[in-house]
Amino acid sequence: MEPGTFEEVPDKPIKIGVLTSDFHVFRALQIGKKWGIPDIYGISCESDPILFVHFCVRECAAILKDKLVGNM
Repeated sequence: MEPGTFEEVPDKPIKIGVLTSDFHVFRALQIGKKWGIPDIYGISCESDPILFVHFCVRECAAILKDKLVGNM
């Protein structure tokens, strides 16, 4: 199948959970929606509190990059 295509069975709707780090949930969900996944949910795990600020700054740059190249 091509990316972004899926076959939905009426009595079994597609629900996808994305397991990722807490700082990455927003970008993961946006990418999934861009691929055409209608019911996508974020499941996050905690990051190291000391490195959390670093991860968030890095994630902001990744969000900007994904917006510019059309991934989101």
